[in-house]
Amino acid sequence: MNLRHIWTIFRKDLRDALRDSRVLLAILLPLGLGLLYNVMFQDTTTTPTATIAYVAADATTLPEHLKTALGPSVRVTIVHASSEVDARQRLARKQADIALLIPSDFDAALRRGETPTVRVVRSTSTNAGGAIVLSALDGVLRQLAGQHPPVVVQVESIPTDQIGIQSIFEQIGLRPYFALASIMMMVGMITMLALPIVLGEEREKKTLDALVLVASHPEVIAAKALLGVVYILVAIPLLLALTRVMPADVVTFVTAIGLLSVTLIGFGLLLGGLFTANQMNTWGSLLLIPIIVPPFFLGMPLPGALATLFALLPTTQAMQLILNSMGPHQFFPQVWLSYLVIAAWGIVAYGALWWRLSRRED
Repeated sequence: MNLRHIWTIFRKDLRDALRDSRVLLAILLPLGLGLLYNVMFQDTTTTPTATIAYVAADATTLPEHLKTALGPSVRVTIVHASSEVDARQRLARKQADIALLIPSDFDAALRRGETPTVRVVRSTSTNAGGAIVLSALDGVLRQLAGQHPPVVVQVESIPTDQIGIQSIFEQIGLRPYFALASIMMMVGMITMLALPIVLGEEREKKTLDALVLVASHPEVIAAKALLGVVYILVAIPLLLALTRVMPADVVTFVTAIGLLSVTLIGFGLLLGGLFTANQMNTWGSLLLIPIIVPPFFLGMPLPGALATLFALLPTTQAMQLILNSMGPHQFFPQVWLSYLVIAAWGIVAYGALWWRLSRRED
Protein backbone atom coordinates (compact mmCIF):
# COMPACT_ATOMS: atom_id res chain seq x y z
CA MET A 1 0.00 0.00 0.00
CA ASN A 2 1.10 3.55 -0.72
CA LEU A 3 0.85 5.55 2.51
CA ARG A 4 0.90 8.85 0.60
CA HIS A 5 -2.22 7.82 -1.30
CA ILE A 6 -3.97 6.85 1.96
CA TRP A 7 -3.04 10.15 3.61
CA THR A 8 -4.23 12.22 0.63
CA ILE A 9 -7.60 10.46 0.49
CA PHE A 10 -7.99 10.70 4.26
CA ARG A 11 -7.45 14.48 4.26
CA LYS A 12 -10.00 14.91 1.46
CA ASP A 13 -12.56 12.77 3.34
CA LEU A 14 -11.93 14.69 6.57
CA ARG A 15 -12.61 18.05 4.89
CA ASP A 16 -15.75 16.72 3.21
CA ALA A 17 -17.03 15.09 6.40
CA LEU A 18 -16.62 18.29 8.42
CA ARG A 19 -18.97 20.00 5.99
CA ASP A 20 -21.51 17.15 6.01
CA SER A 21 -24.23 17.71 8.62
CA ARG A 22 -25.18 14.02 8.54
CA VAL A 23 -21.69 12.97 9.60
CA LEU A 24 -21.50 15.67 12.28
CA LEU A 25 -24.86 14.52 13.65
CA ALA A 26 -23.47 11.01 14.11
CA ILE A 27 -20.86 12.47 16.47
CA LEU A 28 -22.73 15.32 18.14
CA LEU A 29 -25.89 13.33 19.00
CA PRO A 30 -24.25 10.77 21.33
CA LEU A 31 -21.99 13.51 22.68
CA GLY A 32 -25.05 15.61 23.52
CA LEU A 33 -26.80 12.62 25.12
CA GLY A 34 -23.74 11.94 27.25
CA LEU A 35 -23.76 15.54 28.50
CA LEU A 36 -27.52 15.33 29.12
CA TYR A 37 -27.10 12.21 31.25
CA ASN A 38 -24.24 13.94 33.04
CA VAL A 39 -26.65 16.72 34.12
CA MET A 40 -29.61 14.43 34.85
CA PHE A 41 -27.75 11.94 37.05
CA GLN A 42 -25.58 13.61 39.66
CA ASP A 43 -23.22 11.71 41.97
CA THR A 44 -24.81 11.50 45.42
CA THR A 45 -23.99 9.46 48.48
CA THR A 46 -26.39 6.68 49.36
CA THR A 47 -25.26 6.21 52.97
CA PRO A 48 -28.27 6.77 55.27
CA THR A 49 -28.00 9.16 58.21
CA ALA A 50 -29.56 9.11 61.66
CA THR A 51 -29.54 11.45 64.66
CA ILE A 52 -30.05 9.82 68.05
CA ALA A 53 -31.20 12.01 70.94
CA TYR A 54 -30.94 10.30 74.33
CA VAL A 55 -31.96 11.19 77.87
CA ALA A 56 -30.07 9.61 80.76
CA ALA A 57 -29.71 10.64 84.39
CA ASP A 58 -26.21 9.16 84.57
CA ALA A 59 -23.50 7.98 82.22
CA THR A 60 -24.40 5.25 79.73
CA THR A 61 -22.59 3.56 76.87
CA LEU A 62 -25.71 2.54 74.94
CA PRO A 63 -25.61 5.32 72.28
CA GLU A 64 -21.93 4.80 71.55
CA HIS A 65 -22.39 1.02 71.32
CA LEU A 66 -25.19 1.62 68.82
CA LYS A 67 -22.97 3.85 66.72
CA THR A 68 -20.13 1.28 66.80
CA ALA A 69 -22.44 -1.60 65.92
CA LEU A 70 -23.83 0.20 62.86
CA GLY A 71 -20.36 1.05 61.58
CA PRO A 72 -20.16 2.67 58.13
CA SER A 73 -23.65 1.49 57.12
CA VAL A 74 -25.25 4.53 58.80
CA ARG A 75 -23.79 7.94 59.60
CA VAL A 76 -24.89 8.36 63.20
CA THR A 77 -24.99 11.62 65.15
CA ILE A 78 -25.54 11.41 68.92
CA VAL A 79 -27.19 14.26 70.84
CA HIS A 80 -27.63 14.37 74.64
CA ALA A 81 -31.06 15.85 75.39
CA SER A 82 -31.57 17.55 78.75
CA SER A 83 -35.01 16.01 79.36
CA GLU A 84 -37.78 13.95 77.81
CA VAL A 85 -39.52 17.16 76.76
CA ASP A 86 -36.34 18.35 75.04
CA ALA A 87 -35.99 15.01 73.22
CA ARG A 88 -39.62 15.10 72.00
CA GLN A 89 -39.20 18.68 70.79
CA ARG A 90 -36.14 17.67 68.80
CA LEU A 91 -38.19 14.94 67.13
CA ALA A 92 -41.02 17.38 66.37
CA ARG A 93 -38.56 19.86 64.82
CA LYS A 94 -36.89 17.00 62.86
CA GLN A 95 -33.63 17.61 64.68
CA ALA A 96 -33.55 13.93 65.68
CA ASP A 97 -34.78 10.67 64.17
CA ILE A 98 -34.83 8.49 67.30
CA ALA A 99 -35.06 9.40 70.99
CA LEU A 100 -33.87 6.97 73.68
CA LEU A 101 -35.25 7.49 77.19
CA ILE A 102 -32.78 5.57 79.33
CA PRO A 103 -33.54 4.94 83.05
CA SER A 104 -31.12 5.60 85.91
CA ASP A 105 -28.43 3.05 86.69
CA PHE A 106 -29.10 1.43 83.32
CA ASP A 107 -25.67 -0.04 82.54
CA ALA A 108 -25.22 -1.45 86.05
CA ALA A 109 -28.69 -2.98 85.95
CA LEU A 110 -27.80 -4.82 82.75
CA ARG A 111 -24.62 -6.17 84.31
CA ARG A 112 -26.62 -7.44 87.30
CA GLY A 113 -28.86 -9.40 84.97
CA GLU A 114 -31.90 -7.21 85.47
CA THR A 115 -34.27 -6.13 82.67
CA PRO A 116 -34.58 -2.33 82.75
CA THR A 117 -36.96 -0.61 80.37
CA VAL A 118 -35.69 1.67 77.58
CA ARG A 119 -38.36 3.76 75.96
CA VAL A 120 -37.93 4.61 72.29
CA VAL A 121 -39.71 7.58 70.79
CA ARG A 122 -39.73 8.22 67.07
CA SER A 123 -41.67 10.39 64.66
CA THR A 124 -44.03 9.00 62.06
CA SER A 125 -41.66 10.25 59.35
CA THR A 126 -38.56 8.45 60.60
CA ASN A 127 -36.06 8.06 57.74
CA ALA A 128 -34.23 4.91 56.64
CA GLY A 129 -31.31 5.62 58.96
CA GLY A 130 -33.60 5.82 61.98
CA ALA A 131 -35.26 2.55 61.02
CA ILE A 132 -31.85 0.84 60.77
CA VAL A 133 -30.87 2.16 64.22
CA LEU A 134 -34.10 0.81 65.68
CA SER A 135 -33.56 -2.62 64.13
CA ALA A 136 -30.04 -2.80 65.58
CA LEU A 137 -31.11 -1.81 69.11
CA ASP A 138 -32.08 -5.30 70.29
CA GLY A 139 -28.75 -6.84 69.31
CA VAL A 140 -26.79 -4.06 71.02
CA LEU A 141 -28.80 -4.47 74.23
CA ARG A 142 -28.11 -8.20 74.24
CA GLN A 143 -24.43 -7.50 73.80
CA LEU A 144 -24.39 -5.02 76.70
CA ALA A 145 -26.18 -7.57 78.90
CA GLY A 146 -23.58 -10.19 78.06
CA GLN A 147 -26.12 -12.50 76.45
CA HIS A 148 -25.16 -14.95 73.75
CA PRO A 149 -27.08 -14.80 70.47
CA PRO A 150 -29.99 -17.27 70.55
CA VAL A 151 -29.09 -18.58 67.07
CA VAL A 152 -25.92 -18.67 64.99
CA VAL A 153 -26.80 -17.56 61.45
CA GLN A 154 -24.56 -18.67 58.60
CA VAL A 155 -24.89 -16.75 55.34
CA GLU A 156 -23.72 -18.30 52.09
CA SER A 157 -23.47 -16.40 48.80
CA ILE A 158 -24.19 -18.37 45.64
CA PRO A 159 -22.44 -17.05 42.52
CA THR A 160 -24.68 -16.30 39.57
CA ASP A 161 -24.07 -15.40 35.95
CA GLN A 162 -26.87 -12.82 36.01
CA ILE A 163 -25.75 -9.37 37.11
CA GLY A 164 -28.59 -7.13 38.24
CA ILE A 165 -28.80 -3.60 36.90
CA GLN A 166 -29.39 -2.30 40.43
CA SER A 167 -26.07 -3.75 41.58
CA ILE A 168 -24.29 -2.04 38.68
CA PHE A 169 -25.99 1.28 39.41
CA GLU A 170 -25.08 1.08 43.12
CA GLN A 171 -21.41 0.37 42.52
CA ILE A 172 -20.78 2.49 39.42
CA GLY A 173 -23.53 5.12 39.57
CA LEU A 174 -26.17 6.22 37.11
CA ARG A 175 -24.11 9.03 35.60
CA PRO A 176 -21.03 6.92 34.68
CA TYR A 177 -23.23 4.05 33.47
CA PHE A 178 -25.15 6.15 30.97
CA ALA A 179 -22.00 8.00 29.95
CA LEU A 180 -20.47 4.64 29.03
CA ALA A 181 -23.63 3.65 27.17
CA SER A 182 -23.33 6.93 25.23
CA ILE A 183 -19.78 5.95 24.28
CA MET A 184 -21.12 2.70 22.85
CA MET A 185 -23.69 4.72 20.92
CA MET A 186 -20.98 7.08 19.66
CA VAL A 187 -18.79 4.23 18.37
CA GLY A 188 -21.82 2.69 16.66
CA MET A 189 -22.91 5.90 14.95
CA ILE A 190 -19.42 6.81 13.75
CA THR A 191 -18.67 3.37 12.35
CA MET A 192 -22.12 2.26 11.17
CA LEU A 193 -23.54 5.60 9.99
CA ALA A 194 -20.87 8.23 9.34
CA LEU A 195 -18.45 5.91 7.50
CA PRO A 196 -21.09 4.29 5.24
CA ILE A 197 -22.44 7.74 4.34
CA VAL A 198 -18.97 8.96 3.34
CA LEU A 199 -18.25 5.87 1.27
CA GLY A 200 -21.77 5.70 -0.16
CA GLU A 201 -21.58 9.30 -1.27
CA GLU A 202 -18.33 8.52 -3.11
CA ARG A 203 -20.22 5.85 -5.04
CA GLU A 204 -23.18 8.16 -5.75
CA LYS A 205 -21.00 10.93 -7.14
CA LYS A 206 -18.79 8.46 -9.02
CA THR A 207 -15.72 9.91 -7.28
CA LEU A 208 -14.87 6.44 -6.00
CA ASP A 209 -14.16 5.34 -9.57
CA ALA A 210 -11.85 8.33 -9.97
CA LEU A 211 -10.03 7.48 -6.73
CA VAL A 212 -9.30 3.92 -7.77
CA LEU A 213 -7.60 5.23 -10.90
CA VAL A 214 -4.79 6.63 -8.73
CA ALA A 215 -5.08 4.32 -5.71
CA SER A 216 -6.01 0.70 -5.16
CA HIS A 217 -9.25 -0.41 -3.49
CA PRO A 218 -7.40 -1.46 -0.28
CA GLU A 219 -5.79 2.00 -0.10
CA VAL A 220 -9.19 3.71 -0.47
CA ILE A 221 -10.70 1.44 2.20
CA ALA A 222 -7.74 2.06 4.52
CA ALA A 223 -8.24 5.83 4.18
CA LYS A 224 -11.93 5.53 5.02
CA ALA A 225 -11.11 3.32 8.02
CA LEU A 226 -8.52 5.87 9.20
CA LEU A 227 -11.24 8.52 9.12
CA GLY A 228 -13.38 6.46 11.52
CA VAL A 229 -10.41 5.82 13.82
CA VAL A 230 -9.60 9.54 14.04
CA TYR A 231 -13.22 10.41 14.82
CA ILE A 232 -13.27 7.84 17.64
CA LEU A 233 -9.88 8.94 19.02
CA VAL A 234 -11.15 12.52 19.27
CA ALA A 235 -14.77 11.97 20.32
CA ILE A 236 -14.38 9.42 23.13
CA PRO A 237 -11.69 11.25 25.18
CA LEU A 238 -13.75 14.43 24.72
CA LEU A 239 -16.88 12.74 26.11
CA LEU A 240 -14.92 11.23 29.01
CA ALA A 241 -13.47 14.63 29.87
CA LEU A 242 -16.81 16.45 29.69
CA THR A 243 -18.61 13.83 31.81
CA ARG A 244 -15.68 13.40 34.25
CA VAL A 245 -15.78 9.62 33.89
CA MET A 246 -12.43 7.84 34.13
CA PRO A 247 -11.96 4.04 34.07
CA ALA A 248 -9.83 2.49 36.79
CA ASP A 249 -8.43 -0.11 34.39
CA VAL A 250 -7.41 1.98 31.38
CA VAL A 251 -5.85 -0.98 29.55
CA THR A 252 -9.09 -2.99 29.57
CA PHE A 253 -11.12 0.07 28.57
CA VAL A 254 -8.87 0.98 25.63
CA THR A 255 -8.57 -2.64 24.48
CA ALA A 256 -12.35 -3.15 24.52
CA ILE A 257 -13.10 0.11 22.70
CA GLY A 258 -10.30 -0.49 20.21
CA LEU A 259 -11.39 -4.03 19.35
CA LEU A 260 -15.03 -2.99 19.05
CA SER A 261 -14.13 -0.01 16.84
CA VAL A 262 -12.04 -2.13 14.47
CA THR A 263 -14.87 -4.68 14.22
CA LEU A 264 -17.60 -2.14 13.55
CA ILE A 265 -15.45 -0.21 11.07
CA GLY A 266 -15.35 -3.39 9.02
CA PHE A 267 -19.15 -3.58 9.01
CA GLY A 268 -19.42 0.15 8.27
CA LEU A 269 -17.16 -0.13 5.23
CA LEU A 270 -19.17 -3.12 4.06
CA LEU A 271 -22.40 -1.12 4.34
CA GLY A 272 -20.79 1.74 2.43
CA GLY A 273 -20.04 -0.64 -0.42
CA LEU A 274 -23.59 -2.02 -0.48
CA PHE A 275 -25.74 1.09 0.06
CA THR A 276 -25.74 4.66 -1.19
CA ALA A 277 -25.70 7.66 1.14
CA ASN A 278 -29.42 8.24 0.57
CA GLN A 279 -30.19 4.64 1.40
CA MET A 280 -28.16 4.91 4.60
CA ASN A 281 -30.09 8.05 5.56
CA THR A 282 -33.33 6.10 5.09
CA TRP A 283 -32.43 2.74 6.62
CA GLY A 284 -29.34 3.53 8.69
CA SER A 285 -31.29 4.05 11.92
CA LEU A 286 -32.73 0.52 11.64
CA LEU A 287 -29.28 -0.94 11.11
CA LEU A 288 -28.06 0.87 14.22
CA ILE A 289 -30.68 -0.67 16.54
CA PRO A 290 -28.77 -3.92 17.30
CA ILE A 291 -25.63 -1.86 17.85
CA ILE A 292 -26.68 1.01 20.12
CA VAL A 293 -29.68 -0.47 22.00
CA PRO A 294 -28.23 -3.52 23.85
CA PRO A 295 -25.74 -1.58 26.06
CA PHE A 296 -28.63 0.43 27.55
CA PHE A 297 -30.36 -2.81 28.66
CA LEU A 298 -27.34 -4.61 30.09
CA GLY A 299 -28.21 -6.19 33.44
CA MET A 300 -31.94 -5.65 33.07
CA PRO A 301 -34.30 -8.67 33.26
CA LEU A 302 -35.03 -9.77 29.69
CA PRO A 303 -36.80 -12.79 28.15
CA GLY A 304 -34.43 -15.72 27.65
CA ALA A 305 -34.29 -15.56 23.85
CA LEU A 306 -33.75 -11.78 23.81
CA ALA A 307 -31.07 -12.00 26.52
CA THR A 308 -29.25 -14.66 24.48
CA LEU A 309 -29.50 -12.55 21.32
CA PHE A 310 -28.12 -9.47 23.10
CA ALA A 311 -25.27 -11.56 24.55
CA LEU A 312 -24.19 -12.52 21.03
CA LEU A 313 -23.80 -8.88 19.93
CA PRO A 314 -20.38 -7.18 20.02
CA THR A 315 -21.56 -3.96 21.72
CA THR A 316 -23.05 -5.95 24.61
CA GLN A 317 -19.75 -7.73 25.21
CA ALA A 318 -17.79 -4.48 24.86
CA MET A 319 -20.08 -2.80 27.40
CA GLN A 320 -19.41 -5.66 29.82
CA LEU A 321 -15.67 -5.14 29.44
CA ILE A 322 -15.75 -1.39 30.01
CA LEU A 323 -18.02 -1.84 33.05
CA ASN A 324 -15.38 -4.22 34.42
CA SER A 325 -12.78 -1.50 33.82
CA MET A 326 -14.60 1.02 36.03
CA GLY A 327 -13.55 -0.37 39.39
CA PRO A 328 -11.97 -3.18 41.38
CA HIS A 329 -15.13 -5.31 41.23
CA GLN A 330 -15.49 -7.47 38.12
CA PHE A 331 -19.17 -7.67 37.20
CA PHE A 332 -18.70 -10.08 34.30
CA PRO A 333 -16.01 -12.70 34.96
CA GLN A 334 -15.96 -14.39 31.52
CA VAL A 335 -13.66 -11.78 29.99
CA TRP A 336 -12.26 -14.20 27.43
CA LEU A 337 -15.74 -14.83 26.05
CA SER A 338 -16.34 -11.10 25.52
CA TYR A 339 -13.11 -10.72 23.54
CA LEU A 340 -13.91 -13.88 21.58
CA VAL A 341 -17.38 -12.68 20.56
CA ILE A 342 -16.10 -9.26 19.42
CA ALA A 343 -13.18 -10.81 17.52
CA ALA A 344 -15.48 -13.34 15.84
CA TRP A 345 -17.71 -10.53 14.55
CA GLY A 346 -14.58 -8.76 13.31
CA ILE A 347 -13.54 -11.83 11.31
CA VAL A 348 -17.02 -12.00 9.78
CA ALA A 349 -16.95 -8.27 8.92
CA TYR A 350 -13.57 -8.22 7.23
CA GLY A 351 -14.19 -11.56 5.54
CA ALA A 352 -17.35 -10.15 3.95
CA LEU A 353 -15.54 -6.91 3.09
CA TRP A 354 -12.71 -8.80 1.40
CA TRP A 355 -15.24 -10.82 -0.60
CA ARG A 356 -17.02 -7.61 -1.64
CA LEU A 357 -13.76 -5.96 -2.73
CA SER A 358 -12.70 -9.08 -4.64
CA ARG A 359 -15.91 -9.06 -6.66
CA ARG A 360 -15.64 -5.33 -7.34
CA GLU A 361 -12.05 -5.63 -8.53
CA ASP A 362 -13.03 -8.51 -10.79
